[in-house]
Amino acid sequence: MHVSETLGFIEVLLPTCVAAILGGLLLKRTEQIKFEVARHSDFSQKWADLFFNASNEFMVSVEHWMACLILLVNSKELNSPEGMELQSEMNAGVSSILENRFRIQRLALLASQTGSGAEKAAGDLFAMIRDFTVTRVTNVEELRKKIDEFNQAVRKAHAEMIAQRPS
Repeated sequence: MHVSETLGFIEVLLPTCVAAILGGLLLKRTEQIKFEVARHSDFSQKWADLFFNASNEFMVSVEHWMACLILLVNSKELNSPEGMELQSEMNAGVSSILENRFRIQRLALLASQTGSGAEKAAGDLFAMIRDFTVTRVTNVEELRKKIDEFNQAVRKAHAEMIAQRPS
């Protein structure tokens, strides 16, 4: 009787121990997967934040440049001290716009589907500004349209960066 009770106990205990061991291994693997997902998510979020910041700085520089342009156009004397200061600010703004365009270009690669649209929109907007510095002629409404296109393209690329999951 003693042997049969022991065998009965083992029959109950053995499946329970095996289930506990398998459960522990499964839990450990699940924790590893969660860690990897979190690590990848942090990476994606940090790069998406850099892209957002570069895009925002690009837009701030473009808006400042446009404000100077409008003030300059409305100025009575382009060669007055005020006009010269505005022209100087516009010229200085071009380097900031270019620098952030390069950042956008580099970071847009992280949005494989929509990043090229953001890169192109930034390039088109910069081209209009560059052309103005050469020709001194621009269409403000066309410039606004390019700004809207840029904002839409950047929004899509940023959303793609945030939504990326490890493969």
